[in-house]
Amino acid sequence: MLLLVITFGSLFFLISGLRGRKTSRNRTSTLEALTGLVGLLYVGLDLYWHGDVTFWKSRAVVIAYYVAWHFVGGVAVAMLVCVIRLLKPKALLIASTALLIVTNILWITRRGSAIPPFCLANGLFSGLLITSLILICFEHPRRQEL
Repeated sequence: MLLLVITFGSLFFLISGLRGRKTSRNRTSTLEALTGLVGLLYVGLDLYWHGDVTFWKSRAVVIAYYVAWHFVGGVAVAMLVCVIRLLKPKALLIASTALLIVTNILWITRRGSAIPPFCLANGLFSGLLITSLILICFEHPRRQEL
């Protein structure tokens, strides 16, 4: 059910971002289209996880795929939060950094008891952090020095 909501929401953002007039296309419509694409990528990775990844033999490959899958989810969430203007990228950067640090401290103090939740949290919060950094860079264009 949640996967259907993510799929239709991603399609909505993709179509609304692409429907913008080419003459008046701005950063918001581009960000909407990218949000839709990243959301659909997340859906594809989720479907592949439930289909084929369980047959991989190497545990390291499965863990890397799991972290990358949730990293893409973090990117999608960060872009969605910025498109619908829930938080500014700077506030998102502060929140994701704090959550990433707290998650790692908790995992270290528990001596690495559960790997899947740790991988999910690290992938998600890293995706949020890196995307918010990129959005901050694009929000403030560089000044031309003479």
